[in-house]
Amino acid sequence: MRACVILALAMLLPGPAPAQEPPAAAPAPVAVPATQQEPPRIRLKNHEPIFAGYTWDSDDVGFLDFTLSLQYPILATTLDEGKRYGLLPYLAFTARFGQYVETRDSSPVIAKRFNPKVFLRYGLSEFPETGESPDRYLDFEYAHESNGQSVDTQQSFDSLAQALGNVEYAKDYISRGWDYLGVTWKHTLRWQPEELRIYVSRKWYCGCWLQGDMEETYAWEAPREVTSIRQVSGWRAVLALDTGRGNPLVDRATLILDTGTRDTFKYNTARLELGIPAVKNVTGVPLVLWARTGYLSDLAQYYAKVTSYGVAFELLTLGR
Repeated sequence: MRACVILALAMLLPGPAPAQEPPAAAPAPVAVPATQQEPPRIRLKNHEPIFAGYTWDSDDVGFLDFTLSLQYPILATTLDEGKRYGLLPYLAFTARFGQYVETRDSSPVIAKRFNPKVFLRYGLSEFPETGESPDRYLDFEYAHESNGQSVDTQQSFDSLAQALGNVEYAKDYISRGWDYLGVTWKHTLRWQPEELRIYVSRKWYCGCWLQGDMEETYAWEAPREVTSIRQVSGWRAVLALDTGRGNPLVDRATLILDTGTRDTFKYNTARLELGIPAVKNVTGVPLVLWARTGYLSDLAQYYAKVTSYGVAFELLTLGR
């Protein structure tokens, strides 16, 4: 009997726990390839060169010279960055100001150019993936150009000249303005590492929607030979050469030639710009030396033939 009880108790007691297998490792997550990102689009960029420098004009004292010029595409997504139909419209704006630090009383800042523009770019070659300008294109433009000044009567001019104590300084405030329709053609040639960009443009000046009547000359101004912007501007050719890294003295050269659509080749303007790589290698900002002779050194006295030269830092985005 005792043996039966002991046997029964032994059967009720728990036996040794079975060895537990280690838990199965969680399956490693499946690597999902990252979504391929589109290259960044370059939207806001310079329209004309952006300069900050110092200028000397033969008919003026020296001044700090600032040019800001930007463009931005419209309907870029809708038109697939220009790849749909090969067209892309833009808004652009260019402004130029001079500050006469220590060369005129009170170091005034004088507006010299105010140029809003809308244009349609037609790519003669494909628009690049990242949004730069095509190597070849045609621009169809409508723009307003003025100097943002307001002196347009004999009385206001005389009052200002008296206040400034200088008739020549008062001429900077004479109001000039006009609109224009324009066409610009660009073509690019490459032979590594050099690149040559060629621009040819034609403007048709008018008193159109933004300007109203053109402000070219006033009856109270002194008689002069040039009385219309069409005599000194309307045709332009630009040759812009990038020499690559092979030239230690000059890494780019730009020649700009202007003449009128009236009296063509009689009133001419030429400007030469040279990029100095030694300064860029130190500062990281391109330095440009330039010289200019001809007309339109500023809009207020567009009719005066002036020789100018200067030095400027150029603030760059990708290609125009």
